[in-house]
Amino acid sequence: MIRTVIIPRNRTIRIPVSSKYIGKKMEVLLYASDEIEEDTFHVTKGKADRFKGILSEVEADKYHQHLQRARQEWDRNI
Repeated sequence: MIRTVIIPRNRTIRIPVSSKYIGKKMEVLLYASDEIEEDTFHVTKGKADRFKGILSEVEADKYHQHLQRARQEWDRNI
């Protein structure tokens, strides 16, 4: 994988391709780095109240049972 940052001098960009990439499917992204909007998600202890009520009681019970089974499988595999 090759990742680089360039500053175009005109409207044309040429990309030399290494022989090891010939015949392979390539992905090329073009965007201005100052246009990137970073999304960060922080979970702060004590802020769980904002999620209260997001699941119905039935959904919450199913989810809780699923987590219990997953934990039991995890403990069994250790």
